[in-house]
Amino acid sequence: MKNKLILYPLLAFIFVMYPSCEENKTSDGEIIDGVNVIYAGDMYYNPAVITINQGDSIQFVNEEGFHDVYTTSGPVDLRLSPCSSPCTIGILVFDVPGVYEYICSIGSHAAQGMVGTINVTSDG
Repeated sequence: MKNKLILYPLLAFIFVMYPSCEENKTSDGEIIDGVNVIYAGDMYYNPAVITINQGDSIQFVNEEGFHDVYTTSGPVDLRLSPCSSPCTIGILVFDVPGVYEYICSIGSHAAQGMVGTINVTSDG
């Protein structure tokens, strides 16, 4: 019994301090620490449409399920590998202005509405 009482708080600490999919982060609506955030979940990206400035970055946070980020149109092809929630899918930096359409390419997620648009405005 003593071992269980010690083990449970230790496991809780590990899960809080080391969230899953941390290895999927790349270098470099809501802004957290200067980074725009888009949440992914049960067939959604929130916000589904966002406007940012050239050079800004977006962090994609997976709240529920197994999701990725895959641009289908735009000035630059961008992708983030999938991960199972809860996790950070990754961060993308948008250095080229334009309109980026993106989807979750897992199964039929895009057909079920898991799509989004990122409008990147020129900073000049």
